[in-house]
Amino acid sequence: MKTRMEIKEEVECTILEVKNTEGFGVTLDVILSNGELKAGDKIGFCSTEGPVISIIRTLLIPQPLKELRVKSQYLKVDKVRASLGVKIYAHDTEKAIAGSRIFIVQDNTEEIKRKLIEDYESVMKSIDLSLEGVHVVASTLGSLEALLSFLKKSEIPVAHVSIGQIKKKDLVIVQAAMDKNKEHGVVLVFDTVLDKEIKELASKMHLKIIEAKIIYHLFDQYEAFVRDLRQKEKDEHSNEAIFPVQLSIVPNCIFTKRSPLILGVNIDAGTLKIGTPLCVFKDQEKVNLGNVTSIENNKKNVVKAFKHQKVAIKIELKENVPAKMYGRHFSDDSIFYSVITRKSLDVLKQCFRDELDEEHVELISKLKNKFGII
Repeated sequence: MKTRMEIKEEVECTILEVKNTEGFGVTLDVILSNGELKAGDKIGFCSTEGPVISIIRTLLIPQPLKELRVKSQYLKVDKVRASLGVKIYAHDTEKAIAGSRIFIVQDNTEEIKRKLIEDYESVMKSIDLSLEGVHVVASTLGSLEALLSFLKKSEIPVAHVSIGQIKKKDLVIVQAAMDKNKEHGVVLVFDTVLDKEIKELASKMHLKIIEAKIIYHLFDQYEAFVRDLRQKEKDEHSNEAIFPVQLSIVPNCIFTKRSPLILGVNIDAGTLKIGTPLCVFKDQEKVNLGNVTSIENNKKNVVKAFKHQKVAIKIELKENVPAKMYGRHFSDDSIFYSVITRKSLDVLKQCFRDELDEEHVELISKLKNKFGII
């Protein structure tokens, strides 16, 4: 007859903390809420590397009138009954997962291991994760849930989680996430310490590891990382980013009538920046006027100007490009547009999205139609 797994249903025991206890090494602080534990009992529990079957070597309880977390001498006992906080000394407890349950094993170890795996996976599957996001590591199930709740409110997507440690295969997943979005190539480590080998491997893979014992500190460090990353991307792609802008000429403010052009203009929509290429449409044909090389606002040189401002600008052409002239190529009522491209739009969306408002988006749509950009 096939043997069946036996778990003493009356025993309800949960790991609160995994810690070092002087004179014993790593022990499990547990709360026994129902049933009985005895020295010599065979127990099963979840670890960061899978289910563990071990034997209780020693049971320790606090001295009378002492709390479990207070440093003190402990009493060795042969057995304990609920409800009670107790320390369990057993082998292979180093990577036990705080917050998981302890089962008493009577028979059929493999069945118990499967039960532990199912118990662990059911908890992990209940966690609401995003398709793309950072990887989070926490010391316990409780701390993981607290961190995930905070990150969700902070609108930081989380795609993968680990308890206690992160494995090498997880770093490969993080690297793949980074290839899609650099802001997701991050491991947020809360209230635990990663193995030195893992940190070194992450460094070689150019992955960012942020560690903190306080959730707010972890959040602040990640926000600073994202800000620095976005600014670096802006700096790297600043020459490729062409902001949408629409200009009209201020009456009687054409100071030079051929290239290089110096004009007074109204910024009717969008944002004008140094380096912006400008054009006009004459008889349905696009005429490139050159790039903005200077902007003057109230007699002060500036690097950009915004809607409703009146500024003086200088437009220059590259060498060996025929000069553009007032009267032949543009007139007093000509409307100037920035010359956007598919590439420049992609750069704006990727690196400068935070600088675009609804009016920018509307103007981009208008310019895409004008320039035939899909």
